[in-house]
Amino acid sequence: GLAAGAMFGAAFSMRTEAAVYGVVAVAITLAVLLFEGRTTIGPAIGRVLVVGATAATGFATLFMANNVLEKALLGQTFRSGRAVDTATGGGSASGLRIKEALATSTTPFPTYDPTYVVLGVALAAALVVWARRSRAGRADRVGALAAALVGGLFVLRLSFGLGFWPGLLAATPIAGVALANGWGRRADRLVLAYALIPLPLVFAFQFPGGALPQWAGRYLLPTGLLLGALGASLLVALVPWARRGFVIAAIVATAAGVGWLSVRSHEIAAAGTTLETRPEALLISADGFPAREFGATYGRKPWLSVSANSDIPRAIDVAVASGLPSFAVVALDPDQPLPPVEGFHETGHELVPFVGGQSFTVTSFSRD
Repeated sequence: GLAAGAMFGAAFSMRTEAAVYGVVAVAITLAVLLFEGRTTIGPAIGRVLVVGATAATGFATLFMANNVLEKALLGQTFRSGRAVDTATGGGSASGLRIKEALATSTTPFPTYDPTYVVLGVALAAALVVWARRSRAGRADRVGALAAALVGGLFVLRLSFGLGFWPGLLAATPIAGVALANGWGRRADRLVLAYALIPLPLVFAFQFPGGALPQWAGRYLLPTGLLLGALGASLLVALVPWARRGFVIAAIVATAAGVGWLSVRSHEIAAAGTTLETRPEALLISADGFPAREFGATYGRKPWLSVSANSDIPRAIDVAVASGLPSFAVVALDPDQPLPPVEGFHETGHELVPFVGGQSFTVTSFSRD
């Protein structure tokens, strides 16, 4: 219990949803211990109390250690604040959360277009049906048709080029084998419980608004790991052609991810270098997120970033007060409105390629 709690506490320092997985995993474990010891209720309760207390101690120790480290290095705690924000925002924007739950669990298409949402759900269902109807000694034509549907949807996704595959099942197709055939053995059912029971809580409390630019559901990675491992262990029960088909599907999805990672990293690096070498003394990011991508060039040129368009005038005020001779506003929106700047004049617009066909519009200002 102490080791498990400590590992979840360490994971929580990086990912807020680790707390959800940790609480659920400990609860399931305690329930199993109590059920197994139901004939000797006294010792069973003792084991439950010991494991529960030590798991809580391990988690709390790492949680507090991380808080101390954050305060020492950054002056305040960040992870606990994010956890509070996540908890207080749970259940809000329910329509968006339902769409994001579908996207992060099923689809390879980074869009909310209803047609492609339906195709993503169809892919997830086809993976499960393929695995269920392709077991050795029980294979039938339905499994072959489901496999053909999976292949067709993979080809359709690849025809659009490299990009994000936000859905867990799309990016981890072998997880479909676990969902289809992981209910027979008690040990397998326990793995499924650890993987699936946290999902409603994760969907209800995950940060909204960023489901599409993900790979395999970034808030669902423990579930993907468990289902992928369980599915791999169950491949042997499939007929040979289906077993090879699932392995090929996994290789294709992984290759698409590696390819997209390479392309995206190079495009971001090129954009960061181009912006870093611009003549303006200061750059203002009209969106707080893109500037986080430029870690390779961070610190070579002063940057300001804002989290809302309404804050752009404040950032410009800081640029003006700095005494620097020039600055530029870097915006993904080509129609980003900018206020007139007293003491400065606009010197031009330029497009800088970013990633995935997007471009920054760089608007330059120089002191009069």
